Amino acid sequence: PSMPVRALRRAVELIIQIGAGAERPGQVAIGTEAPAMRTVGLRWPRIARVLGMEVPEKYGGGGVKDFRFNVVIAEELQRADVNAAGLGLTLHNDICLPYFLHLTDDDQKQRWLPGICAGEQITAVAMTEPGTGSDLAGIATTAIRDGDEYILNGSKTFIPNGINSDL
Repeated sequence: PSMPVRALRRAVELIIQIGAGAERPGQVAIGTEAPAMRTVGLRWPRIARVLGMEVPEKYGGGGVKDFRFNVVIAEELQRADVNAAGLGLTLHNDICLPYFLHLTDDDQKQRWLPGICAGEQITAVAMTEPGTGSDLAGIATTAIRDGDEYILNGSKTFIPNGINSDL
């Protein structure tokens, strides 16, 4: 059963307020509290209820495959004026998470998804390269296996969530 969008919108609003440091909903003005993610601003574990909506419940996610919920989350983050944190959260939920959902085996899912959904592990993606931007078809970086290691060759220009990431 899916949660009505209006109820999710109100729940996200309250979760964001608590994530920005309120002891109880409505206590803080979020716009002055959240210029960044892990070091200041929104506390990822305290807003875990809006992370991983699409992740199956057995891994700690919401179990809801309805992208409208992700849109509501993004809208409420913007409405709360937590743009920097909002960018990191939407990248975490909408861009990185599908790789973990669709390109991992069961052991990897068990190892990573609960932490991703709990806000204990922040994800990042290194897409952009000089001259290609985020055109994935134009990426030239390589990773060549050498025994138990990989040799990376290439450069990146922007890694969203990179400074805060665990995965």
